[in-house]
Amino acid sequence: ASDVWVDASSSTTGSWGGTETASDGTYTIKGLATGDDYVVSTWSSEYANISQTGVSTGDTVDLTLSAGVSISGTLKDADGKGIAGAWIDAWSDAESMGGGDETASDGTFTISGLKPNTTYTVSAATGEHGFISVEVSVDSSDVSGVALQIAAGASISGTVTKASDGGVIADVEVIVAAFDSDGEFYNS
Repeated sequence: ASDVWVDASSSTTGSWGGTETASDGTYTIKGLATGDDYVVSTWSSEYANISQTGVSTGDTVDLTLSAGVSISGTLKDADGKGIAGAWIDAWSDAESMGGGDETASDGTFTISGLKPNTTYTVSAATGEHGFISVEVSVDSSDVSGVALQIAAGASISGTVTKASDGGVIADVEVIVAAFDSDGEFYNS
């Protein structure tokens, strides 16, 4: 497959590099520190991504990608209207991989190239509408009809000022993060 991102990282050397595959599917990652604990991974939105561990520099690593499975559905607001232009994310903690798609004008989405036989957290964070996530178990078949419906979220407001003179600071991004009882970032 062409235009598939392949990268290699070593926790021992701290070295990382990556490249896209050529039209014939070949790739060469250059500039890596010598090591024997590299993880070589693919990153594609069309195929189920894979990784190979314990790779040494100088090794040849051939990777065969499968089409994988897809998760499709619709993101709707509290009134049942599709939300366009929102990013939908599917993430598998067990596989440490996932994918995503932007919703169409009617709120529909299809996330392709996912590994089968695992559970994904499918989530949407749309800003003005809030955040939603659902757990979706996938076997060896595509999953359709995932319904995400979020209500208009509550709001937090205020003013960002300079400590030195109290002047207003415009165009500052403010992020509110949620953590669970164990102190872990909440994304599921």
